[in-house]
Amino acid sequence: MTAWSAWQRISIDKERIYILWHHENAGKYLGHDIVFQSKMNNANSFWPTSYERVTWTADDNSTHPDFEVSNDRVYAVFMEGVGDSGPWRLFYKEAARGAAWQNVVVNELAGSGYRPALTIDNDKNVYVVWATKSGTYMAKEKINGIWRGTTVISSGFAPQQFGDIHHRNSVIVATWAQQDALGQSAYYAKKNSGGNWEKPVQIAQGADGLFPRVWIDGNGYAHFVWQDRGDIFYDKYAVPPPDPFMQADPQSFGFVIDGQNPDPATLIIRNIGEKVLNYTVAVDSDWMTVTPTSGNLPKGEENELQLTIDARTVDEGSHTGNIIFTSSEALNSPLNVSVSLDVLAPPIFPPSNFVGEVL
Repeated sequence: MTAWSAWQRISIDKERIYILWHHENAGKYLGHDIVFQSKMNNANSFWPTSYERVTWTADDNSTHPDFEVSNDRVYAVFMEGVGDSGPWRLFYKEAARGAAWQNVVVNELAGSGYRPALTIDNDKNVYVVWATKSGTYMAKEKINGIWRGTTVISSGFAPQQFGDIHHRNSVIVATWAQQDALGQSAYYAKKNSGGNWEKPVQIAQGADGLFPRVWIDGNGYAHFVWQDRGDIFYDKYAVPPPDPFMQADPQSFGFVIDGQNPDPATLIIRNIGEKVLNYTVAVDSDWMTVTPTSGNLPKGEENELQLTIDARTVDEGSHTGNIIFTSSEALNSPLNVSVSLDVLAPPIFPPSNFVGEVL
């Protein structure tokens, strides 16, 4: 029998690529399992000829997985049915790459669950969402190593479809399809790390919205894409972090000095978090200064700073430095803005009034 593979997922952990999928076995193990491979992210690394098995089921069917990887530790959720027809239970496993997965404890998250999605936060807390046969969209989280109760996050009938979940900057956003009086639309719900799920939001009225996906960027926005009657739609919503969060624009500067200092440059610092940001600014090189050196910003506000370069005492060649924003409240403190400085040798001009004589 030829093995059959499907439902692939991918995750990048530092310099390593991981791919996980549903795999139909041949030989001793005749069930369908969850397996993965990994390799370094460079041209000299190759995919291995074997894979690591997350599940070990002789006759059952493990399918529809999702996973993430952090510090070479794999966090995986999947459905598992008795035979090929169910009933479908929802399971979770986590272990380091290279672990003896057959000995890893399996957590049953739900006696019946469909098409799960998973994300982890910076503290390695785990968040899982899934659909149910009864038409609810569910969420469960593992905080500090302990699984908490299950929460219904949908507000109407949610069919058995793939949803999604993503984390960034202490914000978790889940998305799914949900029916209403006018059709079926993409919805989302948001929660902050340590908080509760907020009321669902309809992203846009749809006719037959399907398979929504979400990604949170570094500027406090959740980006959504979904299918509706053969077309693909996109929208974004603000999902600001719960605590102050600094954003610098630009994120780097580059100067080339050819005998004269450049004009002062403008640097913008923004607070895209929910609470007031108090910050200070410092530099690590004596050839640049930034003013003012401190400030405060309410939610959504920005300040303009001035960067001045003085290269009069700097040797020829390439130099680097950093502008450093610090705040005791900000999630991303310290925030560095890099500055590069190339000082060129002064030009050599031939004398204009040279007078000579032939001997």
